[in-house]
Amino acid sequence: MDKKESKFSGSLLGYAWVNIVYLASIILTANILMPFGLCYRERWMADHTIINGKQMKFNGSGTILFVKKRIIAIISPILLATAATLFFTRDKISSTGALAEYLFLATSILFLLGYIIFTIWYLRGLKKWVIKNTTFVTP
Repeated sequence: MDKKESKFSGSLLGYAWVNIVYLASIILTANILMPFGLCYRERWMADHTIINGKQMKFNGSGTILFVKKRIIAIISPILLATAATLFFTRDKISSTGALAEYLFLATSILFLLGYIIFTIWYLRGLKKWVIKNTTFVTP
């Protein structure tokens, strides 16, 4: 094997299956088991990736990520639920005037923006964690 060879040896069906399992860990468990699905996916990807003739290895643990993710599991639904509640209840307070309705709408938009920014920040940190836990196999 050429030392400069880089390749991905995973099959299309294997790649599809790994991503189905990952998405199921997000959707079916309300994001609770996402750390385990993510680690499963990253481990499979690393096991099928060779860069410059060196095999990659993912060393991350779903349990460790699950513990680190607890705060996300608490804050993220609160932001999203608050935004949705404010948005869908804004017309119920029409007796107090249009100003209150607009304040509810503006507040719900702010909470939604907070949720989006928080999610982007979290995904960035998650990518850094994956890279930190990916190494090359030493012979």
